[in-house]
Amino acid sequence: MRHIAAIVLILGLCLPQTLIAGVVLQDGEIDRLKETTDTLSVKKENKSRRIVRKLAGGVLGGIVLGMAGGFANAAISECPRGASFCELENFFIGGWYGYVVGLPIGMNRMDTHDRFIYSLAGSLTGGAASLVLTNSKDEFWTLIICPLVGTIIMSEFSRKPPEVRRVSIGLFPGPKGRVSAVATLRF
Repeated sequence: MRHIAAIVLILGLCLPQTLIAGVVLQDGEIDRLKETTDTLSVKKENKSRRIVRKLAGGVLGGIVLGMAGGFANAAISECPRGASFCELENFFIGGWYGYVVGLPIGMNRMDTHDRFIYSLAGSLTGGAASLVLTNSKDEFWTLIICPLVGTIIMSEFSRKPPEVRRVSIGLFPGPKGRVSAVATLRF
């Protein structure tokens, strides 16, 4: 970006005097211009709305992959004849694994700055914690809540910061006491 500013400055100095237009700004106008460019460059983000969207996307992804995993595990597993609970048990086991993997996939689709591998690690950690808690207390709601909490925590802590677009205006002294203004845009 510095090269662009240097090229603009050199072109400004090399142009014939009739093509150079000068603008004289007072101190207050320069401050207002700086404040305006700063407010334009920073896009405010609603954090609670982003988290609600991520939760909704994660739950939707978990449900969809949970259903697919449940049906796949029920179809693959072999149950003896007359054991009706065997197929239902296999459906729930495959569904739970699909849910744990589907959570970070759904959250990643809702947030472009999310890092999938960290969200998956949070979901797997929450899933392991839910298995420990379920075995010790017989509270089955932990099978759904713990992976969700682990995924959202890891997703938020490992989130890449959005790139900030900035506009800067620099004043450079020119020949014969003139001042050149150069605008630089960073993307």
